Order: sequence, then C-alpha cells, then structure tokens
Amino acid sequence: VVSTLTSPAIVSFKTLGADWTVEALLDAVAEAACRGECQALIDTGALVTGLTNKEVAEHLLGLKKRADGSMPITLPDWIEGVVFIEEDGAKRILNRQSREVGKLADSGVPISARFCFYDQIHTTGMDIQHRLDAVAALTLGKDMVWRDFAQGAYRMRGIGRGQSICLYIIPEIEQLISRDIGLAHLPQLPGFASLGNRHKGVLDAVACWLLCQSMRTEKVQYAMLQLQNLANIWRRSSLTAVMEDYEAMAGMKPETLARVQVYKEPIDFKVPSHALQLDTIGAAAERRIADAQRFVQDADRPELEEIRGNMRRLAEAGGETEETQGERGLETEQQREQEQERQQEVEEEGQREQEIQIEKFVDLMHCRDHEEPVPWDVDTLAVPAETPIPKQFYEARDFRLWKRQPLKSLPQECLLSRNWFDPQWSGFRRVKNVFMQLEWVSDKSRLRRAKHELPLNRVEEHEMHRKLHLVRWGRFVQVPLPKPKSASIMMAIFHSCPCDFFFTLSLHPYIYFVKSRGLIPQAPNSNKTRSLIDVRTQM
Repeated sequence: VVSTLTSPAIVSFKTLGADWTVEALLDAVAEAACRGECQALIDTGALVTGLTNKEVAEHLLGLKKRADGSMPITLPDWIEGVVFIEEDGAKRILNRQSREVGKLADSGVPISARFCFYDQIHTTGMDIQHRLDAVAALTLGKDMVWRDFAQGAYRMRGIGRGQSICLYIIPEIEQLISRDIGLAHLPQLPGFASLGNRHKGVLDAVACWLLCQSMRTEKVQYAMLQLQNLANIWRRSSLTAVMEDYEAMAGMKPETLARVQVYKEPIDFKVPSHALQLDTIGAAAERRIADAQRFVQDADRPELEEIRGNMRRLAEAGGETEETQGERGLETEQQREQEQERQQEVEEEGQREQEIQIEKFVDLMHCRDHEEPVPWDVDTLAVPAETPIPKQFYEARDFRLWKRQPLKSLPQECLLSRNWFDPQWSGFRRVKNVFMQLEWVSDKSRLRRAKHELPLNRVEEHEMHRKLHLVRWGRFVQVPLPKPKSASIMMAIFHSCPCDFFFTLSLHPYIYFVKSRGLIPQAPNSNKTRSLIDVRTQM
C-alpha cells in the first residue's frame, strides 16, 4: 500500500492558493474533469463544508448558482449525472437532463458518463464502480491519518492497475507537512507548487506526515485509556459502597452522596479573564488522583502505581509538544462522541434491517386535454428539403416535458410528430410509447447510387416483382423489403416506377412508393431496370 500510494506513476498532486474556498475547490475539480483528468472527488480531508452532498452534485452540474449569483465552472457535457451518498448510506445519482435524484442501481447512466462524489463520512467501506482508467481527486485534512488516506484512495478499486489519484493540497496542510519534516531534521522541500506534480519527495513527505498523524492519534487514545482506567479504580469501589448502602437512599449519607458524584463529569461555565496555563496529561492525572484519594483502597494501590508508570513512560517517550496539548480536556468529550456514534450506527443498522421500502405512485394531476390525433395528408411529405418542416412535425431537439430542459443534443434532422407529443401542451403529461419510426426521402434527386448491389435471392426477387404487378391502379404501392444485410437501410428501387417519394416504417418490412397525383402504372417485368440505391434519409 505504501509503495502504491507513494508512486509518481499512480499518484500526483495539485496545490491550491492561500485564498482557496470550497467553491474554488469544486471549480478546480470541474476544470480537471473537463480536461479528462478527474472522474471522482474523494473528500477524505473534509474540505467540502457548508454544502450537502446533493448541493455539491448540483454545483458540479451547474444547476446551482454561487453565493454571489454567478454560475460555477461545470463538469463537461458528456457527464450525464453525479453520484453521491445520502446520510443513510444510500447511493443516489443526480441526472443532468431531468434534474431528478434517483437510485444509482436503477439509473441507466453508464459508468463512463458519470462523476462520483464521496463525502468524508463515506470514504470508508463504500464501493462504487468507476472507469478502468479513472482519476480521482483526493483531499487532505489536518485530522487525517494514514488509514483514512489509504481507505479513501482505495475507493478506486483498480488503483495501480489503470486507475490513479491526484492529491489536492491546501496551504495549511503544506505547512503542517513542512513542520513535521523540520521536527524530524530532514531536508526541507521548497514550495510544492514549484515542484512537478509528480515529485517523489512530496509524495514521501505526505506519507511521512500521515504516519506521524497516526502515531499522535494512537498516543492520545492510549492516554485517554489510562485516564479511563484510573477513574475506574475509585468508581469500582464507590459502586460497591453505594450498592451496600442502597437501603438508606431515602436519607442518603454524605459519604454515599460523595461516592455518587465520582460518576459525574463536572461542567464549568466560568470564562476566565486570562489565558490559562494548560496542564500536561500527567499533571491532570495527578490532580484527579488527589481529588479521589479517599476513595482509593489499599488493594487498588498496585494498579494505581502501574497506571502512573504508564503515564510517566508516555510523557518521557513523546515529551510535551504542541501536538500533545490537545490531549487535555478531550478525553471525556471524545469518549462521549465515540459512544454516541457507535449507538447511532447500531440503531441505523437495526432500522435498515426492519425497513420495508414501499414505492408510492405520486398523482401529479396529469392533463388529458387535446390528446386526440390530428390526421394529415401524406402528400405533405413530398416537399423539397429546403422548404420548412411540415406543420405536423417539429425538431426533436425542441422536445421537452413541462418545466424540463429540451433535448438539445439530438440532431437537427430528427423530427417528432405533434400527435405523439405537442410542445405547446402545458401541465404534466404521460408520454406515449414510440411505436413507429418513419424514414423518408422527399426528393429522388438527392439519392445516389450505391457502390455495391444488394444481393437478392430468387425468392426475394420474385416476391418484389409479384407485388409490383399486383397493383395496376392507385397512388400507394407496398413492396416487401429483403432481409437486413447491413446496419444501413438498403433498398431496391425501380427507375421505371414514376413515384414522387417513398418511405419505410421501422417496424414494418416494406417499402412504400407514393405518387402525389395520378396513378402508379404497372412496373415492367424486367430485371435489367432494377438498380440499387443507398437511401440517405431525412431522419
């Protein structure tokens, strides 16, 4: 793990300016994504504050303005959604087009078209698939340890095998790293910004600082354990005395009342007028021993001296530096927070096991006005390409549901029927299923001869000629198409058939010849007049 996370081939870094903000960090990540250098943000350093996970996704997609009203730098257009994790651990995705939040498991957005945001709480134990060559931006914070760094980096399960990470280092973290390098009497590095973004020395310095952070954390936890063990000595004897004197609880003795008080943590709301001199962890322990001396029994003296020896060795090993000053006064608060977090996790796990998700249909008062189809003349299809679009159609890129964004990414040649969905409708509408796709060429002069003939067997040729001979009179001729031979639409056309235009239906294996005026005469029975045309359609 150390070798992987300190390899310049896998890990790079980027420094932020002294005036960095949360929005500036998100903008930097979006700019990297536009260059194809970032597909995920792993906030192990808890730098993204003041925003919910959904608001972060909205900011990255440009759906949320800045505090000053300006638009942020957004992810590239090929990113269709941002994945984030809710407080209960559910994986959600914010869709760019619909602006709706849905379950990641039910989303149709491919892995290559989505961006993922891991908040600090969910950088451990959360698995989400990424591209095989994905690059993740990983933040560093002042309270991070090596385990947090490794857990966050390995959210990219393919790290070292195509996937990589880029560290985002703020000036405060750079100062902390430089301080630890100085305490270790190692050569100081120049400003990280002046070095290459894959400088081996910077990556090693980051690893050393995180390992030092881990040792500091272990030291604080060990000191807290000794203080807790110390308090257990007189609490244990006090519990025995209180239980023996329970019959006198109605008129509690002063001695019994004093023993009950050892289970309480004193809270002082007094604000001193001057800066207090902080005690060392050893001095705090001695003060507690002096206050509870009368509750310590002779049988507990060996255990008390053992704890004193542990505290003494702890102070001699690490000394009293600015890092250890935070140990004082934190043991009770941190212990309570840890107990509350464990209790909350147990309750949430129990709720998840008992939770039954019920999907409810939301009645949006769908409108059904003007849904009757309006008939139109088929002759309107025989219009030159440069003329306006027939009124029964409109460009598909203008299609949008009520209060939604239009589909601007569709090609201009793609049209939709107003009988399927009229853009002038308002209110919520249920969209019909698409059951027919029409492809037509309105002008035969726009056709060009194909380079290769369409191979037809005898049965197919006979069927085509038979169909053409069956219809002597009329304006509408239906001819079966041969079986598909390639991805493009290939059709056999008779030059002698004076039709004005022809079209096909995607779900019907026929080609339809239409004459606007007059009748289509009988086609001659000659294979020499048959030629192959590669149809360049309007849709």
